[in-house]
Amino acid sequence: MAEGPVDSRPIAITGASGFIGRALTAHLRRSGHNVRAITRSGARLDDDRVSTHPIDDYKSTEALIEAIQGCRCVVHLADQPDRKAYTQTNMGDAAIVAASLAKAMDATGVAHLVAISSIYATASATGVVTPYGSSKYLMESALFEEPGMAGRTIILRLPPVYGPGSKGALAKLAQFVRWHVPLPFASATAPRPLLAVANLNSLIETIANSDGEQWQRGAGKIYSPSDAAPVNLATLVRMIGSATGRRALLIPVPGIDRFIGKPIDAWSGPRSGRLDEDFGWIAPYGPPGTLAYLGQP
Repeated sequence: MAEGPVDSRPIAITGASGFIGRALTAHLRRSGHNVRAITRSGARLDDDRVSTHPIDDYKSTEALIEAIQGCRCVVHLADQPDRKAYTQTNMGDAAIVAASLAKAMDATGVAHLVAISSIYATASATGVVTPYGSSKYLMESALFEEPGMAGRTIILRLPPVYGPGSKGALAKLAQFVRWHVPLPFASATAPRPLLAVANLNSLIETIANSDGEQWQRGAGKIYSPSDAAPVNLATLVRMIGSATGRRALLIPVPGIDRFIGKPIDAWSGPRSGRLDEDFGWIAPYGPPGTLAYLGQP
């Protein structure tokens, strides 16, 4: 578990009005950190420890300099709200934003960046190319190519993140279970990584609180956080049923894992790191407890 705040300067969060951004902002605030919530949406997140900073264009170095001035760390979450919005035409946009952010950090002296990527970047690195995965991979490359940024940057490649307010595949599964829709996953036994947003909050706070020696152990590395143990779809759907008070209806379909697609493994190539070794972090939460929110009104 992360210790309390060690620095009164704010932690800047880009994309603070999104699902992860709101959860992280609330978590850091409760833990006593000051937060600079940077957002394009116009949402106001201000309170005693949170100041909202609207931004019109993340590609503007000047706008980012103003946004992160005086902060001790940046958590870079800003992205397209829908990963399907990425195409061959715009998949380089995230790299442009990353390069602008690197220049803004250099201009302001902000020393630490936690950049949020995706396991789909791992797929792109190993030959399974999608516009979204490529956008994340190009973003990572842009950061590491900027002079001096490797020593300032930690990359987190996330699996699907879930929790209160999430709208991804797990939320859809929960809706189908509530509707008693039969699901063809009784034979889905391949373990798949997930990450509870509570675990992600804990990890980012741990990294933000890390001292100089710890940070340097992790700087320039790519990490693949997940809940303590992966879970297969058959077990996950049953857990969702328990959380929602509905009996999950599962149908066996032989070979269903092949149709769903092979799970993406954690990155084990150049720059890969281990969070337990470098930061002493092990996911503190996991299902079924992290699914309890699905049973709330």
